Amino acid sequence: MKKIKVNDDWFIAELIEQCETVGRDKTNPNRRCTVWRNAILINASSLSEAYDKAVRFGKENYRQRYKAVSGDTVQWHVLGVADILPVDEDIGDGGELFWADHGDISAKRAQTMVRTKREILKERKKNGGSSNRRVEATR
Repeated sequence: MKKIKVNDDWFIAELIEQCETVGRDKTNPNRRCTVWRNAILINASSLSEAYDKAVRFGKENYRQRYKAVSGDTVQWHVLGVADILPVDEDIGDGGELFWADHGDISAKRAQTMVRTKREILKERKKNGGSSNRRVEATR
C-alpha cells in the first residue's frame, strides 16, 4: 500500500463557509443562510502557521458570486477557521485523518450516525458525486 509519509508538517483546517443572497439585510444575526464546514489539508511548520495559511487560503479560494437557480445573486465566503487538527498518521488506506468526540450519547443515537452503502451512494449521486455532505451539529 502506497502511503504519504507524514511528519509534523501536515494539518487539517476546518473552514466555515457561508452563502447568502447579495443585498440581503445583514443586520439580523438570526437570518437563515447556507453554511458548510470544509476540511482542507495544510502544510505548515507550526499550528500558528497552519492557521494563518488556512485563513489566507479561505479568503483567496472560497469567494464565489453567481446567479442561483432562484434568480438571486448569491455570494459564498469563508467566515473563518473552526479548528486546526494535526495529521498524526501517514496518509494512506486506513490512516486516521481526524476524529470527533460525540460525548456520552445513547446507543440508539450512535446507531443513527451510521449510513448504508446505498444511502451514501444515493447522496453522492444527488450531489453529482461531490464530497458535500450533510453534517449534524456535534458541538
